[in-house]
Amino acid sequence: YHLRLASLADALFLKSAAIMHEELAGALELSIDEIRRGREEVQRQETLKASFSGDGPSSGVINSSKSLRPYALRDYWIARGAYLEQRGALVAANVLLQETIRHARAHDDVAVEARAYLHLAKCAARGNMPIDAVKLQHRGQTLGGDVSFWGESMCDYTMYKLSTRDGKLSAKESLVTALNLLQSRSNSSRR
Repeated sequence: YHLRLASLADALFLKSAAIMHEELAGALELSIDEIRRGREEVQRQETLKASFSGDGPSSGVINSSKSLRPYALRDYWIARGAYLEQRGALVAANVLLQETIRHARAHDDVAVEARAYLHLAKCAARGNMPIDAVKLQHRGQTLGGDVSFWGESMCDYTMYKLSTRDGKLSAKESLVTALNLLQSRSNSSRR
């Protein structure tokens, strides 16, 4: 909540309000205690998966519906990582987003994992590594996401491709590929 207000205040050039909301949000970097807590949750989740993996036959049908769940640690981490990336704290954002990916994978939360890759790609692009940004962006796109994810993703992906050496030649091709991937995902989710 406070990170959104800090972003808004920053966009409106209200520096003192942005600083106040940043302070109210608490520490933005990942603390050792948070890393430990997150890794314990991952371990618990992996143990649960292992204990239930042999129970019951699998129908082979992929469930694409998303159930409601409480706000998790990974949701807070992704918001903080995105904010750090916007502020230019790329190292802290990378660490936070890598932990977010580990946590999201353990909990089978592909939407958060895809969004984390999107922000990692933005960090790579800001760090003047457009090829890495393209790779990270593509990894996020293969996981999927909601409509806002795809809009932001395809726009950024085209921008990253244009900043590579062969970008002007392949940006259109890359955008068409991303659109085809989105179309195939939407067709498979309708079935």
